[in-house]
Amino acid sequence: MNMLDSSETKMNSLRDRDANVTISEIAVSAGEWKTPASSQISLAITLKPTSAVQVKPTAQYPKNTPVGNISICRMNDSRVFEFAEETAFGHITLNEDLFAPVLQDCGIKRVELMTFDILEDATLLQMTTILLQQRRDRFQAGALFLDSMVTALSSYLVNRYSATLPLKVSLTGGLAPSTLRRCIDFIQANLTESIRLDDLARETGMSPSHLIRSFRQSTGKSPYQYVLELRTKRAKSMMRDRRLGLTEIALSSGFANQHHLSRIFRRVVGVTPSRYRANLLG
Repeated sequence: MNMLDSSETKMNSLRDRDANVTISEIAVSAGEWKTPASSQISLAITLKPTSAVQVKPTAQYPKNTPVGNISICRMNDSRVFEFAEETAFGHITLNEDLFAPVLQDCGIKRVELMTFDILEDATLLQMTTILLQQRRDRFQAGALFLDSMVTALSSYLVNRYSATLPLKVSLTGGLAPSTLRRCIDFIQANLTESIRLDDLARETGMSPSHLIRSFRQSTGKSPYQYVLELRTKRAKSMMRDRRLGLTEIALSSGFANQHHLSRIFRRVVGVTPSRYRANLLG
């Protein structure tokens, strides 16, 4: 996404090509600002409350946008707004390729969303907030979490805001036992690697969104939650060896670093790795 003038905006952007998503934070100074004309589906999230007047292509009355406001942006459309004070936005761009499996599941030929300048949607706000926080954390939660969030976001957008009514696809049951076994074997064999949702989808022959639903029906967990539990179990087992430090255990269990291990371990087990190890070894 390109801005008119670097003096008007400051943008901090991270892109994950495999997940087909670009996540940005944009600081906008007071004065006129031209929105980019994007050919992809994009969302804007207000991070600082503001009031703006649309100047071009047609003048409109001021609009107050509170923190947490979501905009589903118009595609291939550029507008000029005037801001009375500096503000900030989160911006998430989703590549059209990301929607292909979702469209197939919903029986829609192409993605076309209804657009909104001011939208209150608690679910959409939660998803976009999580993605923005992941950008700030430089995607520490890993590729599988990012893939799962982006897939969930694209599916939600199509099912909730598609201009074409999606078909209601009834999915019963979970994965076939042999398919589930292949999926779990792949996870276990690649536990220390960066597992992508597309990798698991290829193992099952399903779309990513269908895989997430079916995997949860079979195991009671999402693929990401399942991977975290396996990594936590491996870490717990390795903690029996007094010679191993927590950093080595973290990396050997598939976590990004010791901090990542500590955060997830406490969430899953209920205590810190250090406390668990002390209780384990006496």
